[in-house]
Amino acid sequence: MNRSTLLQVYCNHLKATGKADKTIRTYRACLVKFFNHFKLHPSNISVQMIEQYQISTSPSQQRQMTNALRILYRDVLNMPKKAVKIPYAQHEKKLPEIFEREWLLEKLNAIPNTKHKAILSLMYSVGLRRSELLNMKITDIDSRRMQIKVVQGKGKKDRYLPLSESLLDLLREYFRSDRPWLFLFEGIKGQPYSATSLRNICLKYLGEGAHPHMLRHSFATHMLERGTDSRFIQSMPGHSSGRTTEIYTHVAKVSQAAPML
Repeated sequence: MNRSTLLQVYCNHLKATGKADKTIRTYRACLVKFFNHFKLHPSNISVQMIEQYQISTSPSQQRQMTNALRILYRDVLNMPKKAVKIPYAQHEKKLPEIFEREWLLEKLNAIPNTKHKAILSLMYSVGLRRSELLNMKITDIDSRRMQIKVVQGKGKKDRYLPLSESLLDLLREYFRSDRPWLFLFEGIKGQPYSATSLRNICLKYLGEGAHPHMLRHSFATHMLERGTDSRFIQSMPGHSSGRTTEIYTHVAKVSQAAPML
């Protein structure tokens, strides 16, 4: 099949196997760039040629390209032996940035805007991803069972998280003042709260260089410091692999157990 048809078959395969829309767009862009560079049918491009091409891209782009190409050769072109030979970039792994627990709790408690306080407190208390918070609906908060439902998180998996009494009280206070309609946190005209607004309130209340994912990193690290079993921590933030959770052992420090929020 020609490259145009191949690209369409590839995207259909990604969709059929449950890949997120953002992932499909990223991998499609990788293949378009790859096709434009070689002007050859991919079955005629050697692993050595791919390796030379990869050198010219950044480590993060190399990883995306490798993921995209491995799926192409393994699942679409039925060339699994070639797929496994396409290497991943070896790049420096940096430890996650976190907030000190006492400092963070003091900052969160001092936020005067109830909505902003509820947003950042919820992210920290259960280690939510940015997209999970922005897509959360009012019905995902179950005050009867004291649970928070994360719908279609990373990997399109649902999971339940514990809801503390103090966080429920804060969410109720926010709900009474703002009255959201569908999404738990809404922006203009009932649309989900924007990623830009979320980043801005992080900078406003938590200082220069702060970003939402630091709250997730802090959650996992502080849980480890409290002596929580790493397998439980892996399940709460929705890590697909225990290796992700292990990263936090390098930044955690031993401390006395204390409630998160």
